[in-house]
Amino acid sequence: MEHIEAAVESVGLGDDAGADTSSLDQASFFRAVQDGNVQSVNALVKNRKHIDLNAYNDQGVTPLILAVYKYEVHRSVDVVSSLLKHGANVSVKAAPTPSNHKMSIVRHDMKNPDGSSPETKKIVFDHKTPLLIALELKSSLYLKGWEYRHWDAMLEVLSEATVQQLVEKGVKVPTIPAHSVSEVVQRNWDAVFNSGKHETIELTAEGKDVVALKLLVTGASKVLKMNLEHSSRMELKEASYNITKGLVHYLYVGKVEPHFMQQRGIDLFVTAHKYGVEALKHLCEANIVPNQDNWIKLLTAAVETDSQMLTLKTAQSIKDVMAERQSGQSFLTRGFSDIKDAPQQLFQSSRGLVG
Repeated sequence: MEHIEAAVESVGLGDDAGADTSSLDQASFFRAVQDGNVQSVNALVKNRKHIDLNAYNDQGVTPLILAVYKYEVHRSVDVVSSLLKHGANVSVKAAPTPSNHKMSIVRHDMKNPDGSSPETKKIVFDHKTPLLIALELKSSLYLKGWEYRHWDAMLEVLSEATVQQLVEKGVKVPTIPAHSVSEVVQRNWDAVFNSGKHETIELTAEGKDVVALKLLVTGASKVLKMNLEHSSRMELKEASYNITKGLVHYLYVGKVEPHFMQQRGIDLFVTAHKYGVEALKHLCEANIVPNQDNWIKLLTAAVETDSQMLTLKTAQSIKDVMAERQSGQSFLTRGFSDIKDAPQQLFQSSRGLVG
């Protein structure tokens, strides 16, 4: 370790005591992260107090995101763990970058039947957190039944750090039963009754209309009220007809059916956020259930809408699944003298059971 620290001390314009070496040190820091050199990373953080753990390079990524990106090559979480230990912010998103700077990932050690390399899949990192990027990288590498389980270690580290950071910030997921009627909707029905007005408007999606009472719609959202103040028709862009119907149904009854929440809750949440229906947004945050099939979609929605509650729920789900997998692996290999022999011993045991 001493020779590494000595080398780090000479990084930059070491011969000029008055020179500003910060940019060279930062570049050296990014190189150490990219190379997976945890010793140099630690030494630079220790000896160069001006190192910015959350700085962006010319590709718009932080050291933590770069370490996640290079994980497929190095297969070690040591650099990521070190960065987090030293204070890297697991919530910092990648910056938007020009198209020629987009990161990409290649399926390693794979060949197509004709001998050519598999198609490289572009991964757009813009505005994404390290945990979301890790999920997408693992997903992009999935091929022919190989699940790339070595990424589980990375997901475990990042999800744990995400949960810890949000819990320390005091983020909690509220308990709002899906069947409870919203106070906002009750208040809006009172407004309809007291006004005696039953004017209707049309919300359009996918070329089809959903007719609703104007006071119910405008009373639930400032965004909708502003758009419908001088009009009786509004198009909900990027929302499907079924989601638009689901939103209007909520405005009438103040709740969401459990099966609809389970199947379309994320889409309903995104639409509620976009059009400012806060009561429905909070209901979705409380009742959407994360699972392995919706992690990417749910965390994407959480990051794009800055929903710390959904981020916490998703990260906790990932953390729990990764811990369960680790526990399962420990159980399977328990009792074997050498873990490298576990697959062969399991095979022999299964033959004995079959026989």
